[in-house]
Amino acid sequence: MYPRDKRRPQKPSKLEPYKGYILSRLREGMFNCNVLLEEIRAQGYAGGKSILKDFVARHRPLQRAQAVQRFEPPLARERLVCISSR
Repeated sequence: MYPRDKRRPQKPSKLEPYKGYILSRLREGMFNCNVLLEEIRAQGYAGGKSILKDFVARHRPLQRAQAVQRFEPPLARERLVCISSR
């Protein structure tokens, strides 16, 4: 029988010592994970890129698509009416 609620203690992430640096770079507007990975590897980071990408994605600001106003010249409607009334 398995012991109840006996879970392993969670290990700290390999990224943990570098999160402060990464957050400061994100505040400066650097969201390129390849550049960030090179910078923290130069500081001794031995983890993978996917952990970094997940962390950056959680802190990246949402980008909304700009609304586009459709432009139709007034003559286009008149032509449609003329063509369809034949």
